Amino acid sequence: MDPGLQNDYSSDIGLSVAILPMSCVETDPRSRPDVKQINFALSKLSSASQEWQTSSRYSNHPIKAR
Repeated sequence: MDPGLQNDYSSDIGLSVAILPMSCVETDPRSRPDVKQINFALSKLSSASQEWQTSSRYSNHPIKAR
């Protein structure tokens, strides 16, 4: 991972980001995802990343009563 992230990322999302391009360069072209599958996977990763960022933003900073 990019050291600039300073471990501020979901390891599940990071693993998925690494696996997707590996699947695109499979030796057997029939094993590779098509563009529609890649687009769907990237969309899901983007949504999961945004959800994780929102939840980690609040979990790292407790909400104080006023």
